[in-house]
Amino acid sequence: MGVDLAPLAVATASANAERHGLQRRARFLVADWDSGLAGRFDVVISNPPYIPAAEIATLAPEVVRHDPLLALDGGQDGLDAHRRLAQIIPRRLAAGGIAVVEHADDQGPAAEAVYEGGGLELRKWHADLGGRRRCLVMAKNGDKKTVGKGGATV
Repeated sequence: MGVDLAPLAVATASANAERHGLQRRARFLVADWDSGLAGRFDVVISNPPYIPAAEIATLAPEVVRHDPLLALDGGQDGLDAHRRLAQIIPRRLAAGGIAVVEHADDQGPAAEAVYEGGGLELRKWHADLGGRRRCLVMAKNGDKKTVGKGGATV
């Protein structure tokens, strides 16, 4: 289930799923975060807007010209969407589920603290290709999830 506030993004995702023969396994919904969704999910993945509003004008032209402001603007400190997700993810995450959330390379500790305040705890983090910390992998406090061929627990 893919969710986006932008109808064009949902249309593009739907077309991509069909192009790759995944239309029976992938559904997409225009919604404000989790409005309109029911149930819980084993995995929640998000690339929320996380650029501080004052920094948007300094982004590379190819980013500003092609990404809508809605997808970039994370509020004054870049953490507005993370604060919202920290309230949503714990109630949408199934027992033993994991959440994977992208953040700016300098937001790791602050984003982690936001999610901890919502009842999630860090299991591990991932770096981007440049070696910068960019992604949190989290679970509800006390939950464990076994994933992967090797049965790794996160």
